[in-house]
Amino acid sequence: MRGDAMLSDAPATFRFAFLVRQLSAAPMPDDVTRQDGAASDATPRWRDPEIVVMDRLSPLTASLTWRDSTSGCYYDQIWRIGIARKHGVCPLTGRPVHLGDAVFRPIHSMVRPSNADAMIHADAIDALKPCER
Repeated sequence: MRGDAMLSDAPATFRFAFLVRQLSAAPMPDDVTRQDGAASDATPRWRDPEIVVMDRLSPLTASLTWRDSTSGCYYDQIWRIGIARKHGVCPLTGRPVHLGDAVFRPIHSMVRPSNADAMIHADAIDALKPCER
């Protein structure tokens, strides 16, 4: 009890740093890590994103809006078609993504977006109609 009283008297900056250290030391849930301790490539860092096709800019690119409570909001984010270089899960359909599948991925240049690892099946984008503005 004495330690709690001392912590409550500490400056806010110290209390925040203490909280961050405590959270950083917490173990990861089993569904996020593999048995060898490495993060799973197929486990997305986002949960149920809201994805809207804003416009089909060309046969190779599309403008999407991505909203998600864990990775934020990207409005008119440009995605380009390519070939899947790793396994994953399509956040739009929930279907598995296999090596060699045609997928759309967000384009990034200077700053890597938090959804940079997302891959959406190309046929899922083709099946959606762009929203009307």
